[in-house]
Amino acid sequence: MTGGDPTGEPDVGLDTGLDDEACAPAHPLELALRYGMRFSGLREVALDTRLLLYLPLEICERETVLPLSINEELLHVASASPDPDLETVHERFPELKIELVFAPVERIGALCDELKAAL
Repeated sequence: MTGGDPTGEPDVGLDTGLDDEACAPAHPLELALRYGMRFSGLREVALDTRLLLYLPLEICERETVLPLSINEELLHVASASPDPDLETVHERFPELKIELVFAPVERIGALCDELKAAL
């Protein structure tokens, strides 16, 4: 049947209107805008191995995150995703708030490698 008949079966075929770019992962800047978070290219980051006391390297590598800085109550963490699993940090430091900053996954990985080499 044609013409908006509600009893007709829906078309479940593949959507051929999508191109490869539509399936590509979003750029971190786009994700930051989408989730209302800050973005950083991590170009001038001063790595501090002491921050690994708050966010261990194993978690950094598993969740693709990187601790950037800390003040009395706030840990700034670069992340490649909007919801990394940082429950361990919350359990160890319940009063510490975490602020995520979107960053490119490749740059986070390279800086994690630098931290690992510095240990």
